Amino acid sequence: MKKIFVIACLLTARPAYTQTAGFDIFLTPFSFTDAGGYFIGDITNITHHPGYDNQPAFTADGKYILYSAQADSLQMDIFSYELTSGETRQITHTTESEFSPVPTEDGNHFTSVLIEMDSTQRMWTYTLDGSARQLTMDKVDSIGYYCFLGNGTFACFMVTDVPTLIVTDVWRQRTDLIDTSVGRCIKRIPGENAFSYIVKLDDEHWQLKKYNMSKGSKSVICDFPNVGEDYVWTPDGKLLTARRNQLFLYDYSGDGSWKRIGAFFEDPNRNVYRLALSPDGTLLAFVADE
Repeated sequence: MKKIFVIACLLTARPAYTQTAGFDIFLTPFSFTDAGGYFIGDITNITHHPGYDNQPAFTADGKYILYSAQADSLQMDIFSYELTSGETRQITHTTESEFSPVPTEDGNHFTSVLIEMDSTQRMWTYTLDGSARQLTMDKVDSIGYYCFLGNGTFACFMVTDVPTLIVTDVWRQRTDLIDTSVGRCIKRIPGENAFSYIVKLDDEHWQLKKYNMSKGSKSVICDFPNVGEDYVWTPDGKLLTARRNQLFLYDYSGDGSWKRIGAFFEDPNRNVYRLALSPDGTLLAFVADE
C-alpha cells in the first residue's frame, strides 16, 4: 500500500468467544510528524490465515505479538509472531480454547483466558514457549477480558447477564465491583495509577471512564463513539480508536474532541477492530475483516 501522510481534522460526531468469523491481524508503522500530523506506513497482513486471528498483544520487549487463532475447526490456541523474522509459531496445543493473551512484565510468561471443558472461564499463566502452565486464580470464574494493573492485581470484564467490571488479585481473589454495563476494552493510563474502560449508558451514548486506583474514584474522560469498543493509549497519553475503516485520535490533555487522522484501507467498507501499540509507540497492530 502506498505510504500516506494523514493530517488531523475535526470529528463531528458478551465476549465474542463463540464467534469465529474471518479476521486477520495487520501491522503498520505509526508515528507523529514534525508538522503535527500522523504517519501510517505500509500495512502488512501478518497472519494470512483463514478463520479467526484476533486479540494481538505486544510483548514488553516489543519483539513479538501474541494473538489468539483458530488452529483447527475445534478450538483456539495462542500464537506468536516475531517481528524481526516474520516467523509465526503456535505456542499452545491444548484441547481447550485460549483467548486474550497478555504478556507479563518479566518477559517470560503470558496470561490467557482458558475456556475449560465445563465452560469455566478462568485466567491461566503460561511460560512464553507454552511448555508449562498454571491456574492464576482458581476462585475467579467468568472472566472475559482483563488488564494487568501491577502487583498481582487485575481489572476484569466479567461475562455476566449485564457485563460487569471488577478488580481482583491473585492472593485474596476477592471481586470488587467497579462498574456495570461495561465494554470489553480495559487499559492502563500512561503515567497514572489508573485505568480506563467504556460504560454503555444506552445504545447511543457511551462514555470512556477512568478509575483512580489510589483514590478508589471514578470519573468521565470523554464521550466515546459508539461504533466500536476498542481503543489504545499512546505512550504520551493520547487515545486511538477505529471507526469502521477510519482512525481517530483523542488528545487527553487537548481540546476535548475526537479527530479523524486517516484511513487504514482504500476500501471504505472494511471494518477495523482491535488495536495494539508496540511499547515504544512506533508500530500499530490491528484486526480487520479478511
